[in-house]
This record gives sequence, structure tokens and C-alpha cells, in this order.
Amino acid sequence: MRRLPSALARLFTATLVGTLAATAQQVAVDFDRDVRPILSNHCFACHGPDEQHREASLRLDVRREAMRVIEPGDAAGSALLRRVTHQDADEVMPPPHANKALSAAQVQTLTRWIDAGAPWAEHWSFAPPRAAAAPP
Repeated sequence: MRRLPSALARLFTATLVGTLAATAQQVAVDFDRDVRPILSNHCFACHGPDEQHREASLRLDVRREAMRVIEPGDAAGSALLRRVTHQDADEVMPPPHANKALSAAQVQTLTRWIDAGAPWAEHWSFAPPRAAAAPP
């Protein structure tokens, strides 16, 4: 099997990575597909519907409450993003003992979502049914 010269291989890899990154930036962040699962898996245990386990009187499953820590259009100014990226173990969310740290990709998804205006969608089960278009 022939191998590409290292310079060519590096160029190919850089081009591929750049193309994938550009493609990812073009795909709009969808709240239900991309954001709600992050919040549900990492945040709702302490900031969700269970009143007995809720911390800091903050709900992230209800838009009105979540907007207390989200600045739509300004990820850098959002307390939510500051807390999930904080370097201090006493400040970072989720706390280290929860073993639910967000990945860099998840933080990027939240950043893109907030910078895009943090559009919120109600859970699909609360949306009224809509007729689908008939197939051709």
C-alpha cells in the first residue's frame, strides 16, 4: 500500500478538517435535536422539574426561568456559558462530583445556540399536531 508524502497528507488532513468545521458551522443548531439533550443529560437533575432536587431555585427546563442565565445573542455574556466553562471546581457546572462534564463539542453547541438568539421550542408532546404534506 502506498503512503502519501507527509506534506501532502498534512495538507489533505487540514483541508478535510477545515471543510468539516465549515460544514458544522453552516448547520443551524436545533433546540430539540441539539440543545435539549445537553440540558437534559447534564443540567436537569439539579435544575429541572423535580422541586425536591432543584438547586439555586433555577429551572433550565422552562424558558422563562432559563433566560435568567442566558443572554440570547450573547454567549460570552451568558451566566450559563460562564458556569459550564468555569475553571474553578467550586464554580463549574455541572459540579465535578456529578461526573457529567460537558464536552468541548457540547459547549460549542450551546455557544452557537445562544449566539443565534437561543431559540426555544416547547417539547414536541406539547405542540399541537400538524398535518404532514402528502407524498408526491
